[in-house]
Amino acid sequence: MRKHVVSAFVLAAVLGMTSVAPASALGWLFGDDEAAEAAKVAEEEAAKAAEEAKAAEEAAAKAAEEAKAAEEAAAKQAEEEAAKAAEAAKLAEEEAAKAAEEAAAKVEAEAAAAAKVAEEEAAKLAEEAKMKAEEEAKAAEAAAAEAATEAQEKVEEAIEATTEAATEATESAAETTTEAATEATTEATDTTEAATDTPEAGTEEAQDALTVGGFDYDTVVGLIDENVSNPLLNTTLKTGVDAARDNPELLKAALDAVRSAIGQ
Repeated sequence: MRKHVVSAFVLAAVLGMTSVAPASALGWLFGDDEAAEAAKVAEEEAAKAAEEAKAAEEAAAKAAEEAKAAEEAAAKQAEEEAAKAAEAAKLAEEEAAKAAEEAAAKVEAEAAAAAKVAEEEAAKLAEEAKMKAEEEAKAAEAAAAEAATEAQEKVEEAIEATTEAATEATESAAETTTEAATEATTEATDTTEAATDTPEAGTEEAQDALTVGGFDYDTVVGLIDENVSNPLLNTTLKTGVDAARDNPELLKAALDAVRSAIGQ
């Protein structure tokens, strides 16, 4: 028996091109035994090709499903990542707003504290300045009072000394010579003529002029010239009145000395 070596594709082509049964076609090519064997091989090859095609189709379908699943997973992951990013951005915005609010509150609190400190410092300085001014005013008042007291004491001492000197001079005047008496009489006459417009010591006008409230410098000086003939006492009384004319406290003491000297 001849054996023909024909490939499965040739057999398939032969089988596909003829309208007779495969076995008859193979029998025609190879004889009955060989045809049967070739038909079996062809069927196995066709079955194997079909299985491979099916496996390829299933693999393609699986790959498509996996690709779809991967796409869906990627889309879901991207959506989740986007949501996380949006949440993080929102949180960051809230944190920034909170930080800005806290910073503004801190600045405001610091400014208020600084203003309060400045106000307290200003009040403290004002109080210190007030206290210092009061202390200086008290010191000035005490110094003025002390100076006035000293001045009054000096005037009183001068008047007292002058009065004593005048008394001594009066006592010694009785023992002076006739010439001295004559000169004194002449001086008294001149003084009387010069004081024609001066009120007499006992009048109401004279008494009023010898008070602090009704003080009249010219009248007081006229009373001294008219009633005090002792030159030293006269000058001392005038000097005391002139020095005290602008100081009521000293003026009272000076006028008291004048009243005492003229017998008021």
